[in-house]
Amino acid sequence: MQNIGQQIEGKKFLLVLDDVWTENRRNWDNLKHTLMCGSLESRVLVTTRKENAANVIGTTNKISLGILSEDECWSLFSQLALFETTTNEFEEIGRKIVKKCKGLPLAVKTLGSLLRFKREFKEWENVLESEIWELEEVEQEVFRPLLLSYYDLSPTLKKCFSYCAMFSKDYEIEREQLIKLWMAQGYLKSKDSKKDIELVGEEYFKSLAMRSFFQDFEKEESNIDVFSCKMHDIVHDFAQFLTQNECYTIEVDGRGEIELESSHDKVRHLMIKIQGGASFPSSIYTKNTFLRSLVVDCNYGTDPKIVLSKLIDQFTCLRSLSLRQCSIEEIPVEIKKLIHLRYLDLSWNKNIKELPETLCGLYNLQTLDIRYCENIKKLPQGIGNLINLRHLLNWRTDSISYMPKSLERLTGLRTLGRFVISEGNYGSEECPVECLKNFKHLREFGIKGLGNLRDVAEVKRIELNNKKNLRELYVDFEGRMNEEQNQQLLEELQPHPNLEM
Repeated sequence: MQNIGQQIEGKKFLLVLDDVWTENRRNWDNLKHTLMCGSLESRVLVTTRKENAANVIGTTNKISLGILSEDECWSLFSQLALFETTTNEFEEIGRKIVKKCKGLPLAVKTLGSLLRFKREFKEWENVLESEIWELEEVEQEVFRPLLLSYYDLSPTLKKCFSYCAMFSKDYEIEREQLIKLWMAQGYLKSKDSKKDIELVGEEYFKSLAMRSFFQDFEKEESNIDVFSCKMHDIVHDFAQFLTQNECYTIEVDGRGEIELESSHDKVRHLMIKIQGGASFPSSIYTKNTFLRSLVVDCNYGTDPKIVLSKLIDQFTCLRSLSLRQCSIEEIPVEIKKLIHLRYLDLSWNKNIKELPETLCGLYNLQTLDIRYCENIKKLPQGIGNLINLRHLLNWRTDSISYMPKSLERLTGLRTLGRFVISEGNYGSEECPVECLKNFKHLREFGIKGLGNLRDVAEVKRIELNNKKNLRELYVDFEGRMNEEQNQQLLEELQPHPNLEM
């Protein structure tokens, strides 16, 4: 350090720190102290794959590199791959190969360098038609820099990243769903016992995003947080390369039955993507009893004809089951067999009329998602037995007219989409509004039918002002009260200052 100081003292310099990984501020402070003896016009340029590294250094101007356009990709590829006698035929197939690179310069460079010495048209055709990563040279060249980023992750972050190999290519991954799926597999760990594991999941997601493992971020207009993201095809291939078929996707269309290969019997996390008028593959009912995750992805209006009782019998080790928008009409009583289940998504199944009481025997359940199940008349009376439930997602379940009494035991809820205050009198069956004062961990909370309270003073018993963890609040004043009383209700609510939405 002393020698560097002597060399640059009073001089104007440009220092380039390429591919910085360290997040140790002390290392940077030591170097910065040495650099202070140079001219004030000096500049330091840093390149890094880690946003935290840039933050530690305190960069004044960040430039995030995106993907290349198709024309830029072709320009790079043609410089590397085309030769003097290249014909239009080679150029045409070359442009198709470039499209497979999806704007990633490293992939373009690797494939261009590979094809530079392949002068037979058939060789180029093989590259186009194959799964690119079956080519050993490409796998080694492109995956090597990704491995550097992967090895820099903690063991738990590695699991979270690899888990994403289950989703199909170009799948829109919802951030909240992904965090809850990680949670269901037990991937979210914290040394601080007081810290919610959901917040750990948020940190994990941001950490992977900062390392460019995710892209194409989407936000909702009303929310500052990321709603969804995607994985670049090459990053997805890399994740599958790491998991060695432990995470797998099956795509089913109307062309006929498919069967999971015997070599994939070790699959633990499975997505089945059903397109067009296809049905759920019946061969799945006889396969892999050790599945931990099953996500069924259907197009809107598709009826995959899932025999849920057979599915339950086969996959009793499931921790996550997502049957969103699968045209399911009835939840069988056999659901109680899924004793390890921690995540259950039944959302957008608009024909479900009730949930069986046996569902309340799933003591490990952390997330129950019944959003947009518009015809569910009531929640099971024994819902309070779900002692580990953290998220009850019940938005747009407008046919539910009251909350069962046992709900008052679920004081560990972080999400209670809608607490319904009834306009009728359900007596001892109904959960009283004053029980809400004990729900101190809520982060998202909604009240429907506030105008059905007998007295404006009752709203004080909710004690919103004591819910310091609450970030999102939805209030519906529907009910018997008039406009003046509703105004009084609004004044009495008074949430905690930490409320964001």
